[in-house]
Amino acid sequence: MLDVSLSGFRYGKFIFDEFNFKKIQSLKDNFDCLHIVCYERGPSLTGFEMQEKQDAIISLKQGLGDIFKSFNSTTRNEIRKTQNIEGLSFVREDENMEEAYNLSKEFDLIRGWAPEPKEQFGKTKLFSAYFDGQTISGITCYDDNNFLRIEKIFSRRLENEKNIKNAIVGYATRRLVYEICEYAKEKGYVHFDLGGISIKEKNKMGIAKFKMCFGAKIKDVGLYKYETTGFTCFRDECRKNEIDIA
Repeated sequence: MLDVSLSGFRYGKFIFDEFNFKKIQSLKDNFDCLHIVCYERGPSLTGFEMQEKQDAIISLKQGLGDIFKSFNSTTRNEIRKTQNIEGLSFVREDENMEEAYNLSKEFDLIRGWAPEPKEQFGKTKLFSAYFDGQTISGITCYDDNNFLRIEKIFSRRLENEKNIKNAIVGYATRRLVYEICEYAKEKGYVHFDLGGISIKEKNKMGIAKFKMCFGAKIKDVGLYKYETTGFTCFRDECRKNEIDIA
């Protein structure tokens, strides 16, 4: 789960394998805002907004070799290339949160998005790619029971950095997905959720295409959202200050 406290408010993100009314209600009593991904869609709930979504999920029940084989051929080749790029390295559960957050924030601002607060970013598991000691790509995740789910994917803007080729960043990001698969299997997770996917929205086609490069299966999920009136006001104030919470 992702459990964040900020300015007196508590908000969280959870993953449920099955719809559990009592558990959802108990969480509601303890949080000001909830995002619950439920792999078994349930009914509508009073006080919650329920959205029908789709996630891209890699099963970790298969062997690592079979997982890699399920990646498309281009992705496999790009990952192999990372083994021969001098100066390229990867860190799992990276503790260099400050540099990664600054890169993530820059990534958002360039695209006209409001960045998340540092407190929220710091609650995630960070997987980073470095080139010559500099972070060039990162993926943050959160977990809940047997599930590991991507929270965010970000990378460095390269127009003014001649020593780093754009291709290297792309290869490194794909390698990070493989690194997380290996990590997740070692830690005993059952599923690696690459996050939401939409093949119908043009502005999301790029990230959808990226996620499907890894042989992920599309799964129908229910997204249950809840927030108190006070949290809604707090969120609105944060957005005025160009910060996007939860």
